[in-house]
Order: sequence, then C-alpha cells, then structure tokens
Amino acid sequence: MKKIDQKVLQEQASRLLFDIDENQIEEICTDLNDFLSYIQEHDISSHLEGIEPLFYPVEKEKRKLREDKEKKPLSVSRALKNSHTKEKDYILLPRVVGEEDE
Repeated sequence: MKKIDQKVLQEQASRLLFDIDENQIEEICTDLNDFLSYIQEHDISSHLEGIEPLFYPVEKEKRKLREDKEKKPLSVSRALKNSHTKEKDYILLPRVVGEEDE
C-alpha cells in the first residue's frame, strides 16, 4: 500500500486551501499511515468472494409493510379550529422568505 509522505500531504492541503505547519504535517502523516496500515491489516474483501451485494438493507421477502388504510381527512373547519390566525379558509403564517425586518 502506498504511504502518504509530507510532500503529498502538503500538495493536497494547498489544493484544498488549508494552511498546515510542519508539526501538523508530520502528525497527520503519521496518523494517516497508521490508519491505512490498520485498514490493510483488516481487509475483508477476500472474505466476500461469492457474496452478492445487497441493494436493500432488508431482503424484499422479509420486509413486512403495513396495508394502506384510507382515512377521512380533516375538514377545513376542524383544521382552522386550533389556528390563532386565520383568514377565510386559510391559516395565516409569518413570512419566512423575503424582506427581513430591520
């Protein structure tokens, strides 16, 4: 596996507009290389041969979905009953887009 050196890290940091000093670069290189070696040691891809990928976290045959039941919607008068501000058949809400109060 390719090791990350200070030059590569410095190039990537400058491309991403990060300012990193020399002490941070050494520490980050050490941490990244430790992480990459850990990933390489625990590579499980060899154990996955012959296993088909799942497209859903639960297989379709085992999913149990409830049946849709039609319900009567709230009437306009019942929906407006709990509203403090209303006009005709509409609930009035404060403006959320547009001019700001100064």
